[in-house]
Amino acid sequence: MATVDWQAVTDAAIAAQASDIHLAVGQAVFFRCDGVMQMQDIVCTAELLQNFLAEMLSSAQREKLEREADLDFAWRYHERRFQAIYEIP
Repeated sequence: MATVDWQAVTDAAIAAQASDIHLAVGQAVFFRCDGVMQMQDIVCTAELLQNFLAEMLSSAQREKLEREADLDFAWRYHERRFQAIYEIP
C-alpha cells in the first residue's frame, strides 16, 4: 500500500463531506458522513498519525499532550474547521 499523507486524508474527508476523521494506528481510517461511520481504504500508520499531530499542534498543545496524555483541539484546513480528541495509548 502506498504511503498516504495527512493532506490526502483530509482532502478525501472534505470531498466526502465528512464531519469527523477517526484515526487509530494499525486500523482503517474512518470518516463520519451524515452520522454514518464509513471505513476508508487507508490504514493509519504511526507515521501518518505523527504527521497529523506535527502539522496541527502548537508547541503548547504538544507539551500539554505529553503532560496529560490527552488533548481536545481544533484546527483549520482549506477553510474547514476540524475538531479532534487525541489520547496517548
